[in-house]
Amino acid sequence: MTVPQMQSTHLLLSTLSISELIQINNDEWDQMAISFDSEIISNSFQSAITKKIQKMNGINEKLHPWYTYWSIVDKATKKGIGLVGFKGEPDGNGYSEIGYGMSPNFRKRGLMTEAVKAIMEWARLNPNCS
Repeated sequence: MTVPQMQSTHLLLSTLSISELIQINNDEWDQMAISFDSEIISNSFQSAITKKIQKMNGINEKLHPWYTYWSIVDKATKKGIGLVGFKGEPDGNGYSEIGYGMSPNFRKRGLMTEAVKAIMEWARLNPNCS
């Protein structure tokens, strides 16, 4: 399966696989291809990742981009600085909620706004999303 990716002015975004989410949940950061800033994951994010893994195990792999997190990588530092993702595929009205988190070390720079705009561009490619 091709991993959906997006690029913006300052960021690279790509979907995380179930195995990558499990690595994050198990604090196995050193095994990841992306070097993430150590301040990203909080206890509430761990809980959200567990829920995402459970949902992804029960659906078609083609729908995973709607249920997983997308890594947010800062182009300047080449470091993973946050996660952003949908909470499922679009509903009957064409809407899907977005959840996100970012390292405090990279906040207040407009980077999360840039990341959300980028995945919204990807979502608009789906005819069921408005």
